[in-house]
Amino acid sequence: MQRWKQQPQQLRFGVPQGSVLGSLLFTLYMSPLGQIIRHHNLKFHQCADDNQLYLLFTKSAYMDAITSIEGCVKDIKEWFTINKLKLNDSKTEVLLIRSRFDTSLTLLTNLHIGSASVKLFDSAKNIGVTSDSSYSFKQHISSTCKSINFFLRKMAHIRKYLTEKSYKTVIHAIMSAKLDYANSLLYGLPDNQLRLLQRTQNTAVRIITRSKKFDHITCILRQLHWLPVSYRINFKIILHTYKALHGLAPENMRPPPALSDPQISYYSMYLVEAQIIWSMIVL
Repeated sequence: MQRWKQQPQQLRFGVPQGSVLGSLLFTLYMSPLGQIIRHHNLKFHQCADDNQLYLLFTKSAYMDAITSIEGCVKDIKEWFTINKLKLNDSKTEVLLIRSRFDTSLTLLTNLHIGSASVKLFDSAKNIGVTSDSSYSFKQHISSTCKSINFFLRKMAHIRKYLTEKSYKTVIHAIMSAKLDYANSLLYGLPDNQLRLLQRTQNTAVRIITRSKKFDHITCILRQLHWLPVSYRINFKIILHTYKALHGLAPENMRPPPALSDPQISYYSMYLVEAQIIWSMIVL
């Protein structure tokens, strides 16, 4: 600081704050955790210090599933303690995903995570996406619409301070980011749910173009080169499918070698698309 300089010190643990090696060394430090999870036949995803476990099971085996998860978390906590890490028991969230018509598991007991008894959540947020217990994404769509509408109201207050081109650029950038983020998860949802997002997009379009409420929106969307919400979802999946088939996608989204043949059938293509969608879901 200024003309004062501290003498170099040798670090026995960790790395200097802000070091580019921090994330890499932490990933290597956490790598043995995967072996513990695989030992319990669970699947997992890791993002920095956030660990997600998931398990597929039938209704008749739900008690075995609870036992497996609790046993896995117990071993994880022991490993954390040995390696000078702490597991936040109270911050753990458990989400049971099932059909909304299936009420047979409503009495599912809480999970014991360390010293805490964790109840089942109706929804959980995962990297900006709110997933609910029936995977209807109603809460996610609702929160996305609220976020966009809040932004549009704020932009309306400063419109007079921006040029028309700048205003359109900002609106377009935010709308693309909000509507396209993880939108492949919305594939196959009923039109009445996607209609909420479409109305929000229509509102943004009318604000940009200063069009009237009853002007036909399709022509305006075409002028702006904006795809409707349902088409944006299909475009995202088609794009990722193309990349997966041509080796341009991440390894976890690539199809098995047997499905990479140029003479791939329509049914096989459907399997590839289903695999890609599932990869997006678990991520």
